[in-house]
Amino acid sequence: MMLDYTDMGSETTIDIIECLIDAWQPSLSVLFSYEEALVIIRNLITIERSEFAMRNIQILTSGDDLIGVTLSLNLSKVQAARQVNVFSILDNIEDKAGFMSKLSVYNKCFQPLPNEDGIYLSKLAVSKQFRGQGMGTVLMDKFIEHHNSDIPIFLEVHKSNAAAINLYKKQHFNIVETSDPGEYISMKRMKLNH
Repeated sequence: MMLDYTDMGSETTIDIIECLIDAWQPSLSVLFSYEEALVIIRNLITIERSEFAMRNIQILTSGDDLIGVTLSLNLSKVQAARQVNVFSILDNIEDKAGFMSKLSVYNKCFQPLPNEDGIYLSKLAVSKQFRGQGMGTVLMDKFIEHHNSDIPIFLEVHKSNAAAINLYKKQHFNIVETSDPGEYISMKRMKLNH
């Protein structure tokens, strides 16, 4: 199987959006229905400074098949990008107070991000039809190779996602801290080069 890991480019496909939404689970359901998420992600991808901006997305493909998606950005830009996300969402929903209330609960699940240089791996998702075939490892290897540097990588993973936690540990990520109430685990990889 010939694999190609590249920046997303300017074409957004429903496969990429669905893969990102799937990676955003289980927390996504706290904030939006699946249909709302489709509209929101499709919009956020077009906003240059959002966390989901096209320039932050890389895709792993084999021919016409989407194997997986990574979404990453400089750690120092995460907070600003998330604020852009929130403002964009608020512009496009009617129940602003309800969303802000849900967002407040959602944000309590995470630790503050460290104030240091690094890459924040926001999402890593393998398309459903390619799961269980080692593609998560391949996708992570391609991500690390693509960034080719010695700066740390940070990520957060839901504590119930044992498969992802095991993948990250095999890729030399260490648990940094767990959030209170303990829903998400922060992990860090010090070196990107093998």
